[in-house]
Amino acid sequence: MITLQRILSNHAGSARRREALAATLVGLISLGLYLRTMYPDVTGGDSGELIASALEKGVAHPPGYPLYALLARCFSHVPHGTLAWRCNLLSAFCAAGAASLLCLAVSRARGSVWSGTISASLFAFAPGVWQYAICAEVFALNNLICAALFFCAVAFSERGDPRWLALGSLAFGLGLSNHHTVLFAGIPVLAWGLLAARKQPGFPRIVMLCAVPLALGLVPYLYLWFAARTPAEVSWGNTGTWSGFLTHVLRSEYGTFQLAAPIVVTYPTPLSVARAFVEDIATQLPWWALVLVVLGIVAAVRQRRNGGGLSLILLVLAALPTIAMVALARFPVTPALYRAILARFWQQPELYLCAVAGYGWTLVSEGRPALVLRALGVVLCALPPVLRFAQMDHHDDRTVRSYGAEILRAARPGALLLTRGDLITNTTRYLQFAERLRPDVRIVDQELLGFDWHCERLRTLHPELSIPTGRYLPGAPDSFSIASLIDDNFDRSPIWVCGGHRPGDQTWETRYVERPMSLCAALCRANDSAEADRWVPESEVALPRIERPDRRRQPGSWEAVAVHDHWAARTARANALMEFAGRDSARRWLLSLASRTLEEIAAHDPDPEPESYKLRAQALGRLGLDTPEQEAEAREAWRAYLRVAPSSDPLLPAIREEILRLERR
Repeated sequence: MITLQRILSNHAGSARRREALAATLVGLISLGLYLRTMYPDVTGGDSGELIASALEKGVAHPPGYPLYALLARCFSHVPHGTLAWRCNLLSAFCAAGAASLLCLAVSRARGSVWSGTISASLFAFAPGVWQYAICAEVFALNNLICAALFFCAVAFSERGDPRWLALGSLAFGLGLSNHHTVLFAGIPVLAWGLLAARKQPGFPRIVMLCAVPLALGLVPYLYLWFAARTPAEVSWGNTGTWSGFLTHVLRSEYGTFQLAAPIVVTYPTPLSVARAFVEDIATQLPWWALVLVVLGIVAAVRQRRNGGGLSLILLVLAALPTIAMVALARFPVTPALYRAILARFWQQPELYLCAVAGYGWTLVSEGRPALVLRALGVVLCALPPVLRFAQMDHHDDRTVRSYGAEILRAARPGALLLTRGDLITNTTRYLQFAERLRPDVRIVDQELLGFDWHCERLRTLHPELSIPTGRYLPGAPDSFSIASLIDDNFDRSPIWVCGGHRPGDQTWETRYVERPMSLCAALCRANDSAEADRWVPESEVALPRIERPDRRRQPGSWEAVAVHDHWAARTARANALMEFAGRDSARRWLLSLASRTLEEIAAHDPDPEPESYKLRAQALGRLGLDTPEQEAEAREAWRAYLRVAPSSDPLLPAIREEILRLERR
């Protein structure tokens, strides 16, 4: 009997060592590939705000992400790279840790190292997970905590040791200090664990053993309270008061159970969100992984019928966040950028779907030769990183950084930038904080002007600006107009509008005009002709020069938006040149300049807007079409426009007639 026990103990120890070795290798390989493909600088979305607010001791947008802020401050001391690179490194470590824990959890749950390794490879190298493993964002940390919760559930199911429930409770609390979607993992795991432990001696003590670590995990929220003591340029809310603290943590300004603040009138139906989820998962996981998921569901149900409660909790962990997002995500599924923003939240259910795929591998491997299974396992683990490496390689991608830097470079001294949109506001603010780039430029986010606390903060931090009484929220009874803000500051500093105006307020249009300048628009008095003459050479110097604008980017990515804006700025300037030229023969050279600009767009823009073809044909027509070469260029421009023109354009018949006329000449 003693010999048998020793054999079993040695076998169990050997299995544990193999599992630990596999998990370590998965983590190291994942980390190595993340480091090789990691962004070298700031990226789009929330990255710039998260970095700047954390390192400036400010507060990020609700719920504040205090755990992420504290960890980012730790990683900011890494003696290498830009501040953004160091925070990107935090995401790489978290994502690699999530893959390692997932490998270990599935390996132990299924008694198969290959099940865990395949699950981890599918998850770690899914495009959406990989994307947020190489940039500064909160999702990799959330994935790490969700993987830790599943691992604690597996460990508890093995021996029923309540200390694993306590550790899971601590992870749950820390997760709530980072991202609220961890609720959909923490509540099921703890409820299942406590239900399973209810017959153990001293159950009330077990409950307390879970409650205390859960409360300790929420301690990082104290950071929000202390951060509010010093007004920071990049900071959200008024977390120094009890009501402001609760408003921020509960995300009341967004809507507590909403993904974002209302941005559209018509919201997608739950069916369209569910369809988007299915379509996105089909792009994140290869077809054979989806087959393993189906087989894994079968294996989990079979295990449940045999008394295995862990399989049931795994299916709940995969389904619950999906159902919640479908029901609560009042967020558009089109265009591509909105779809990509929504898809970030599919990473949590995807983690558990990959675990289910590991369950499916056990069905595939039953009764198969070990050598064949090992060879197949190696292939399936290697395929995701090999096939997706080129797509995910961003080690030299500074597109977003150059986008923000070009806005600041072109701004006039002491300019006031009225911004809209995360890409513009967050990137320029990061560059001002991290690189001290153009500190003379004042950045005022039009969306944040809708909050009283932000207007008060601006009055404190920038007394040289005149902020009207109240707030700026078009349609609200206590809102000031954008015209009053512009009027009060126009003679104090140049004013640029970046990202357009807030809908519902056109009061500025009666007294001002916009002239394209860099990636923004400079406001000028409507009757200032001298300003128009100065605009022509100044706008030429201000034209943005984004890195590699001729390179096609992933649709829906922030890099694609930056490149689109790069070419849109040139199109807008060409259009303004044509308007400025009018019918004045002395300004004919402006038409030539516009035509050359539009020709450059057609030659180098990987995805030109239809309007650029139309404008070029019009510019050539106004130049006179004096030569056969000009006629041929005009015909080709019109034909190119017809190939991509919207069917709603009422000028399409006239354009076809113009092409026939040019062919007959």
